[in-house]
Amino acid sequence: GIKTAISNNSDGWSVASNWFPSGVPENGDTVIIPATFSLSVKGNIYNNDKPRLIVYVYGTMDFDPAGKIDLEDASEIYVFTGGYISTNGSSSERIIINGETKFNGQTDGNISGPLFANSTTGSAPSGFSPFTILPVKLIQFSHELKSSNLQLYWTLVHETGIHQYVLERR
Repeated sequence: GIKTAISNNSDGWSVASNWFPSGVPENGDTVIIPATFSLSVKGNIYNNDKPRLIVYVYGTMDFDPAGKIDLEDASEIYVFTGGYISTNGSSSERIIINGETKFNGQTDGNISGPLFANSTTGSAPSGFSPFTILPVKLIQFSHELKSSNLQLYWTLVHETGIHQYVLERR
């Protein structure tokens, strides 16, 4: 499901009522931290049952000392333009994906988007990599199965300077 941060009471991320719909994000969820919103990360979150999450940070993930998020290997974190991960500068403030530290408050400091991290990006202080959003607008996408071949069709506008498209399957 989709979990959107709506409040920052008490321990922030780990409080069920800080999310809509209510409940701490769990395996398979897409997490949204809205623009102009700050959500605290306090304590060791997901220590035992590491979930696979896709996290979109438009606002701020604010790490407090000992704040740590430990995620499963297929997890991804996107910090968009205007989004931040803030720290108090402590080495205990961490984001871990697949056992590898992607963010360390002491070595990374505050970071701002556009950046992303997943199991293939480096380790802190280079755990997040830059990304760009394509300057296109998708107005139509469809598919058709012909024999055993999948045909994809799309229509875009504002595709200035695009020379090729690379489609990936996951």
